[in-house]
Amino acid sequence: MIDPQAEDISPIQPLITYFEKLVSLPEAMKKLIIKETTSVVYKKNKFIVSPIDLEDAVYFIVKGAVRGFVKDSGQQITTWISVEDNIVGTFSNDSPFKVEKNDYIQTIEETEVIVIPYQLIEMLYLSFHEMSIIGRKVLKFHYHESKERNFMIRLPTTERRFARLRQTHPHLLSRIPLQHLASYLGVRIETLSRLRSRIGRDSH
Repeated sequence: MIDPQAEDISPIQPLITYFEKLVSLPEAMKKLIIKETTSVVYKKNKFIVSPIDLEDAVYFIVKGAVRGFVKDSGQQITTWISVEDNIVGTFSNDSPFKVEKNDYIQTIEETEVIVIPYQLIEMLYLSFHEMSIIGRKVLKFHYHESKERNFMIRLPTTERRFARLRQTHPHLLSRIPLQHLASYLGVRIETLSRLRSRIGRDSH
């Protein structure tokens, strides 16, 4: 449990709760996290990260939905979509937590995040072995998500890709705009729109 003085900083509690699902945290670690993190609310369609506005941090989603994308020949390619109770950023080989400079993170809904500075993460790794456990488990989750998307976009038809998304991430279907789902699936928005309409008719 967090001591009574920490109750005043309630916006950070969701991050503490998330970490404690992965490993029990010592009080000193909780206090440091509460001291060094901040809660920020972004309006819909705002950039949390872009090449011209890169904060050296990763982000825990308290409420809302965001997408990561890259630009290629003027097109936006959605590489991941995430909602509450997830840490977002790019997880590279040289560090379990690191945002790459060519990445964009954009809100899909009004979104509350807890900003976790990279400097804090380094401090936690140096001072608390629990951070290694957290980093390993978070990295494993993101590896699984990346592997799942790579598998999904190799499926040969829109129908099979959409069916796979319905099976693995059904919570996204009614929440995420069609253009972002189409980009994530690697299909044309018109094709996905027709498929959803047909499925809707068949279900009635």
